[in-house]
Amino acid sequence: MTNPKMIQASKLPESFSIAGKAKIEIQAAEDGDEKKLRRFSMVAYTGGAMRLAGFYHPVVIDLTGMKVTAKSRPVLREHDPSRIVGHTENIVIGSRDVRVEGTISAANEHSREVIESADNGFPWQVSVGANSEKLAFVDSGETVQVNGRNFTGPVYVARQSRLGEVSFVAMGADDRTSAKMVAKHRKESEMGFEAWLQAKGFELSELSEAQEASLRAMYTAEDSAEPDTDDRDSGDTRTVQASATGGDGASTGGDLESYQKQLRAAAAKESHRFTQIRLLCQKYPDVNTINVDGADVSIEAHAIENDWSVDKLELHLMRASRPKAPAGHVHDKAADAEAIEAALLCSHGLTEEQVGKWYSEKVMNAAVSRNYRSFTLHSLMGAVIRAAGQHYSGSFKSNDFIRATYTAERQLKASGFSTLTVSNILENVANKTLIASYEAQETTWQKICRTSNMSDFKVHSRYRLDTTGAFRKVGADGELKHIGMTDSKYTNQLDTFGAIVSLTRQDQINDDLDAFLVIPTAMGRLAAVRIEGAVYVLLLSNPGSFFGTGNKNYITGADTALSGTSLTKMKTQFSNMVDANNNPILVSPKYLLVGTTLEDTADVLLTERDLIDGTSTTEKPKKNPHVGTLEKVKSPYLNNTSIKDEDGKAISGQSDTQHYIFADPSVRAAMCVGFLNGQRRPTIESGETSFDTLGMQWRGYHDFGVGMEDPVAAVKSKGAA
Repeated sequence: MTNPKMIQASKLPESFSIAGKAKIEIQAAEDGDEKKLRRFSMVAYTGGAMRLAGFYHPVVIDLTGMKVTAKSRPVLREHDPSRIVGHTENIVIGSRDVRVEGTISAANEHSREVIESADNGFPWQVSVGANSEKLAFVDSGETVQVNGRNFTGPVYVARQSRLGEVSFVAMGADDRTSAKMVAKHRKESEMGFEAWLQAKGFELSELSEAQEASLRAMYTAEDSAEPDTDDRDSGDTRTVQASATGGDGASTGGDLESYQKQLRAAAAKESHRFTQIRLLCQKYPDVNTINVDGADVSIEAHAIENDWSVDKLELHLMRASRPKAPAGHVHDKAADAEAIEAALLCSHGLTEEQVGKWYSEKVMNAAVSRNYRSFTLHSLMGAVIRAAGQHYSGSFKSNDFIRATYTAERQLKASGFSTLTVSNILENVANKTLIASYEAQETTWQKICRTSNMSDFKVHSRYRLDTTGAFRKVGADGELKHIGMTDSKYTNQLDTFGAIVSLTRQDQINDDLDAFLVIPTAMGRLAAVRIEGAVYVLLLSNPGSFFGTGNKNYITGADTALSGTSLTKMKTQFSNMVDANNNPILVSPKYLLVGTTLEDTADVLLTERDLIDGTSTTEKPKKNPHVGTLEKVKSPYLNNTSIKDEDGKAISGQSDTQHYIFADPSVRAAMCVGFLNGQRRPTIESGETSFDTLGMQWRGYHDFGVGMEDPVAAVKSKGAA
């Protein structure tokens, strides 16, 4: 396998058309109701490589990156916006294909042409218009896996694309595509595929891709076949025409050769049925027997002896092979916990890319499918009730519904199935929402502070060891001189910061998940701001004269205002730092920290190659020695007096002129942020609450501490006299 190379989309067309390889189905009008709108269903794309106009090599559309803005899109003729045919009502982007359902709703000659041509047997094809937003190229001889298949280059992979419209076309991008129109209306067609499944005892959300494909094939075959005149299974056509022989087997006037041909054909078909039955039974090795009159008999022999069609056998095997639910628990795959979590996160506003960091591709495919796409708080509560084997048919906006949910929740926890509960799922959703909000904040403390792991809330001391003495010339006696060690002690201590988040009875009745999730979103921001504030409040307070003449890391005076000259002075001060043994620290500064008032000046100093020398009589350009030597870090805490500390008090030490330079904290750190057991992100967990209160409660908290460390790792400039 190889990673495709991203290419510039401008070198290739931004839009393309996808031609489907499966048939299009258009319902015929019901008898006596010609005015009823005709519906259609189609497979628009099957996940393979296509030859498209404007592309030098085949193109594969990565279905995991395909988006559709709305399930209702225009349906056109030949991609012409002036030739409207109808609209889509459902677009399902699966892991292997794109399926489209809709209505021929336009009142014009274009829609009539599609319908009348289909009724006459014209093989319409389908083409879907899309835009490519991210395109990758696989070189010749290299392979890439897309849509569950391997493709060998040269080939383009559309990693991100967006569906626009669907068109009926006379000839698609692939001239091998076929389009078969349904010429009659059956009950199953009226019901639709999902209703047909339910009539057979299946739920679409419970099927694997292979099972869904098999059942769709059965559904299509039934929908396309003429109605049977007896009670035999659909597709079972082994009966020999009675016109060829009489009851005793003698010829009654039919042609003997024709009769023998029919017998041979029937025998061949029966032999094929036996083979298909055997292969099906091998496909389901866990279903070997069937109970008949209290006795277990071979399922293969029973199917052959009782004239079962292959479709009937497969339906039986699929039902029998479904996993058995544990005692006291009804398995409901539609309520799969991870898919529900991912769906709720997407519905709250997180992008699929953000949510996809936490879940597998399979979970994400389920989360954005039609079964989960519109999941709400009430949907979650109903899923929990079903998962516990219960049923609720009353109003969802009532206390009875809430109580039924809590009863089901307690039952699931008692049975050991706590994963699929309201409290657990909302805890996970809230925690991920909090983390996403926490990580989205543009904090800067990571630039100037190192991080450390702390095991408890005691005062922790850290020591930096430096040598005393030096490498000395070894004399003739070969004796090595001893050197000593000295240490510098730095301390830090953790504190806990947090808040409570609740899901009230009103939120539950109102089906208002956003009202709940807005709190962990705010908590994520508060946690990020709390660390940022703690770092800068400590820095500006200058504890123990950390920045002072005694530590040789502080400069002051009118000539220290931020400029090329003063920055040179700061760098010189930093380079002159020595360790406890009076040796140079051999570390260069990496960051220039400024307030918002000095941001533009810092940008000029660190990016402009030439500066204007205003000291001479005639101003002239002067080479700037600071370009690219430092990285700017900006913080409003340094100068914005509107910012207050956690108690609402003014922050001491703020000024418009101060600025700092820092070493890379991973090499030598002036400050440190410690976290309990290395947990660098805040946490949300279930709190103890009584179910009788008709509410739920979670607590969010973060354990961290901030401390000053090594004074030789930073230099401060007052920037004024």
